[in-house]
Amino acid sequence: MVEHIGQNSERLSLVKELLEQYMKQTTSQPMPLWFGSIL
Repeated sequence: MVEHIGQNSERLSLVKELLEQYMKQTTSQPMPLWFGSIL
């Protein structure tokens, strides 16, 4: 159970990195819908 939570946190940090790069490239576009579903 603990390992599963650790993997989720790693995946979340990776998603945050990708999102930051995505927002830097497309700052004028609104936040993607899939990001809202993650939150």
